[in-house]
Amino acid sequence: MSAFLEWASRFYAFEYFGLVIVLVLLEWGRPRREAGASLLHARWFGNVGIAVVDAVVLRWMFPLAGAAWAAWCQQRGWGLLNQFSVSLWLSVPVTLLVIDLNGYVLHYLGHRIPWLWRLHRTHHTDQAFDFTTGFRFHPIDSVLTTAVSMAVTFLLGAPPEGVLLSSAVTLASALFAHSNLQIPAAVDRVLRLVVVTPELHETHHSRVRVESQSNLGVVVPWWDRLFGTYLDAPLNGPDRLEFGVHGFTEPRHLRLDWILWSPFVKRQRRAESSAKAQSESKTAA
Repeated sequence: MSAFLEWASRFYAFEYFGLVIVLVLLEWGRPRREAGASLLHARWFGNVGIAVVDAVVLRWMFPLAGAAWAAWCQQRGWGLLNQFSVSLWLSVPVTLLVIDLNGYVLHYLGHRIPWLWRLHRTHHTDQAFDFTTGFRFHPIDSVLTTAVSMAVTFLLGAPPEGVLLSSAVTLASALFAHSNLQIPAAVDRVLRLVVVTPELHETHHSRVRVESQSNLGVVVPWWDRLFGTYLDAPLNGPDRLEFGVHGFTEPRHLRLDWILWSPFVKRQRRAESSAKAQSESKTAA
């Protein structure tokens, strides 16, 4: 098992940096939206910085996580699947679906429970949309998500192979779904039947509340369709889409120090009320 875990660690690292390199080149060669240089540099510094902080915190708090935690549970016979002789051909797909459903539920709650939203809001205060947005999660949010995911792995008795595959797929999906990548419409229509595409997920990062409450799926869009949170496109079209959260649109909100402090800022409600009043004023005029 130690050999498997060592291989898994190397595989994950290779996938992580390989995806980053590929997406940098693809976004440079075929971007969906052009980004200003000053905004791009500020965002990337903050987003990559918070990813490093997350990695350090999670490594310190959870020395056994992911496939290592699943292997630990398996060796001790913990969890539902470990009570039976279940083939990997069944346990791995079940693991993929259960972990992805868990991600959807956590995402849903993160948008509807106020104190969870203030943690998850850090992710949404990015003022543009590219693969680095997939890095932008507050450490406390990441710790809670990891702890719940480990509990699900324990209760399910998920096999290490399934957890490793789920981690790899989730990472690829997170970076791809947030990428500023132009995909032909015909290709996107096919892809979104089975995976969350950038065009589908960018709607979720809109400042418009009804749009940001939709498309909560992590890897597959099936849970959104099943539970009624699927939205095919922005209500006013993709060209008028504004990213971010009302009240958090200043350059300083892209800095790493502010990202770390953001869950403790409470003024969003006033900002949303002001934005709504301005919108109603324009409509009346």
